Amino acid sequence: MKTINDIVYNLIEETPIKRYLEKDSSLIVSKQVKDEFGLINDKIEFHIYDFNRNLLQSKYEYKNYRVEDSYTSNSNQTQTLYFNPVVDVLESGYKYGSYILVYNFFRTLFSKDLFIKEISSDRTELRLASNSISDSFVEANALLIINEINRDPYLKDYLLNFGDNNVALVLNLALDNTFQNKEILIKLYEPLDEQFDLKSICSIEEEITSAHEIDIELDKIFKTDPPKKLRGANFDIDLDDRHQLETQYENKTQLLSNLSYSSGLNTVLLKKSYEINLDYSNFNDFVHFGSAKERLLNFYYKVNLIETLQTRLKTTNISGSDYNLQNKTLTQQNIKNIFEKFDGYENYLYTQFPTISGSLYSTTSSQAQTWLGSDDVNSIYYGALLNSASLYDEENKNNLVYSIPEYLRIDEQNKPYEIFLNMVGQHFDQIWTYIKKSTDIYKANNNLEKGISKDLVYEVLKNFGIKIYNTNDYSFFDSFKTSQISSSLAIDDVFTYSNEDLDSELYKRIYHNLPYLLKTKGTERGIRSLMSIYGIPDTIYRINEFGGFEKEDLTTVNSDSFSNYSLKIVSGSYISTPFKTSGSLELPHSLHLRYKSQVSQSQNLFTIYSGSIDYVKIDFINVGGINSNVRLTVISGSNTYSSITPSVPILSGNYFNFNVNFEPSKVVLNVQTNIDGKVGYDVTSSLNFTNYYDTLNLNNALIFRTGTNLTGSIQSLQFHSSSKSNLEIDAHTLNPISTEPYSSLLKEFPLGSDFKKYNHSVTSSLNGVTYTNFSSSSYSINYENIYYNSPNVGIRTVVNDKINYTTSSLEDNILSAVKSFQNKDVYKTNTLNLLEIAFSPTYEINEDIISAYGTLNLDNYIGNPQDNYSSSYSDLDVLRNQYFLKYISTYNYQDYFRVVKSLDNSLFKMLKDFVPFRANLSTDIIIKQHILERNKIKQLPIETEFFDWNIQINPSLLTADFNSLYNISGSQINYLDEFYVKNYNK
Repeated sequence: MKTINDIVYNLIEETPIKRYLEKDSSLIVSKQVKDEFGLINDKIEFHIYDFNRNLLQSKYEYKNYRVEDSYTSNSNQTQTLYFNPVVDVLESGYKYGSYILVYNFFRTLFSKDLFIKEISSDRTELRLASNSISDSFVEANALLIINEINRDPYLKDYLLNFGDNNVALVLNLALDNTFQNKEILIKLYEPLDEQFDLKSICSIEEEITSAHEIDIELDKIFKTDPPKKLRGANFDIDLDDRHQLETQYENKTQLLSNLSYSSGLNTVLLKKSYEINLDYSNFNDFVHFGSAKERLLNFYYKVNLIETLQTRLKTTNISGSDYNLQNKTLTQQNIKNIFEKFDGYENYLYTQFPTISGSLYSTTSSQAQTWLGSDDVNSIYYGALLNSASLYDEENKNNLVYSIPEYLRIDEQNKPYEIFLNMVGQHFDQIWTYIKKSTDIYKANNNLEKGISKDLVYEVLKNFGIKIYNTNDYSFFDSFKTSQISSSLAIDDVFTYSNEDLDSELYKRIYHNLPYLLKTKGTERGIRSLMSIYGIPDTIYRINEFGGFEKEDLTTVNSDSFSNYSLKIVSGSYISTPFKTSGSLELPHSLHLRYKSQVSQSQNLFTIYSGSIDYVKIDFINVGGINSNVRLTVISGSNTYSSITPSVPILSGNYFNFNVNFEPSKVVLNVQTNIDGKVGYDVTSSLNFTNYYDTLNLNNALIFRTGTNLTGSIQSLQFHSSSKSNLEIDAHTLNPISTEPYSSLLKEFPLGSDFKKYNHSVTSSLNGVTYTNFSSSSYSINYENIYYNSPNVGIRTVVNDKINYTTSSLEDNILSAVKSFQNKDVYKTNTLNLLEIAFSPTYEINEDIISAYGTLNLDNYIGNPQDNYSSSYSDLDVLRNQYFLKYISTYNYQDYFRVVKSLDNSLFKMLKDFVPFRANLSTDIIIKQHILERNKIKQLPIETEFFDWNIQINPSLLTADFNSLYNISGSQINYLDEFYVKNYNK
């Protein structure tokens, strides 16, 4: 085999690629023949594989080699090539891993303008043709190859090159002149690979030297230090969850560059200890061993000194010599030092000192003298602070001055000694106050200035295991630490609080309620208490649990706090509205009204009349104390009929629900009240008639009017076109805003239950109701619990109380051979760990849907088989469209979110610490579907196709040779155990 003299590279592990099988190579005599590289058609192909033999990259004109001092007489040809496989891999973009490199050394005889025209059946013989190469070129090059094969004493390797290092070894070649165009016949060493077929393009190459395959592992060549491994996370670090936004990086000089020496921030930065809550308006709280008068005079002296130094600054000529500049700097430093030495009492006095246009009055001004006062009875400034301080010192026998003999005190020469004792006393007062206030840690007071110090409350809460969060902006240190005046408050006294004080105020409220929070942790009461601490009313924040209710019961009860208004009605005031218009045949079949009485006397609740005739009346007959009978009075023709209910406690302070059903043959009165989520005092009164509709003269107008002697509160007047069922009456008793059955609702007058109130002294008529003799403040706030008769919407039904009570009773003796004690098998939905404590606009919509359709079973609206191939439930669509007819505008979500954004959302994080660990909690704002919205996947119908096959059989072909199967000669039939099958379909 012909080879180049030398190929030099930097790796030793290389393998020449053998084109012949081992058994054939052993028959070929091997001898190296020198050849040269560098002719115009000579080239090197370079291929990169991974170790799984996947081709990564190919270069068909590889030039990254060099030649040195090995040129022959022809300067363009060489017998030695130098190349570096490592550099080739790196320059190809691979820096790590293991690769296989293949170098092919070719001399192109025919370029890639040849294609396969014909393949033999054994795929070892090919016919190559070209549409672009001239016949003369094909003939000349083909004859050249044929002559070399026949002439050379050694075997040259010719290859068909299909690209991507796919080559086929050629044994022989012939020129075919039988066709119009010259074609080449090829005999291959091995059958052509199946991936190549007719019209596959190839070229004919002469292999100058054996191809080289090199295995290279870059990771072994470039031994790098192992990467540094990060230590595992330390989950035991106590993180400060309070700070969500860090401050900017500023030093003390930058912080104070634009602030006066008297600013609050400067005072904060100079604090060296926790502040304790001292009442500086009460000397007894912070003066014990020292003198209150001396401390006050000392402050006044410092203010006078500051005033003197500031006056000097204004009069200093800074444009002159360096001496004046140095003097100004020294004066500024002296002012700063005075402010830095202020103690807590002096800081308090500085904020109380009279000012004008933001600057302090002069200490010699009448305003300052009046503020300071005097203990001299002859002074015009007698009284005020100085006199109070002198009186306190006289009565404070703990003052160190009283520890020296009186004869020394009255000697004026000993005044410096008294001052020294007062200085010592002030020093010990600082210690005494901290000892005295050490017990304040047990005083849980919401006031920032009382009880436990605001600087300590966070640490104390942390010691109790309470994690505290907040959402204040810490990006500006001065706004966090110092008070900011709010100009947006529409009040006379503008309160100033720093963000830190706002945080501390919340912490103190939590600390004040901590025993209750820990006792009720994980319960609804605890959650509502935590929300109240954050100032969020529990009437706008929902706590929803799911699952665990009885599926056999079509409805479940969900309770929530509730607030609205009610119309206050007093003797002489009343409302009236048409019950039936003149000539109308539409008579309401049901009337509903809520009433809470405030007087223990007989009253008329309402009357339905026409002209001077009272057709229907409801009256209270007081029977003593808070109890009354309810009398139903009906006029039929010329006769008056009455029916009285048993006594009920009308004056108990509860709302009572009055429902009257007008049926063709009777009138039924139901009276109920809500007692802790149960229907209480359920009494009924009824009157039977032949046809009461004829009695209510349908051609006359009927007017509804409340009693003129009624005193109490009323809500929710409703007229329905159909009689209410007992279940619907119960639902309205438990849910004051219920409108069941919604489909028959004719009129509804909320009278405050819709959270709206009006001035009926001005608005005497509204929405068809006339308000007579009402004042400007006609409504009162109303708080109560509401109990929703929730529709059965599956496992996502809201359930507030998952505690199930089972009661059982035994008759006779349980030790019986014929009796057993067994629990009732109740089918319940699985209890979910889902918990929602959040705001959602869907809640209000769901509550209104429940109030309108509380008793419906949603399964009846989504189980129609006709909807299988529809993208929605048709019955549910009808119900939903009917309900949303009442909406006249879309929900303003932006206003809703704006209200929620104003709340402290650190509550959402803290809630997670106060719910059971297994609860899957959702907080903040939730956007979800309402009850009447159900997604449905449209099913695709199954298409079937039936085929009828008709087969015709020719009876003449159905023959059988019984003689070959049975031998019927003799006295018995012998069965031959063989059977020949003939296919008559062919």
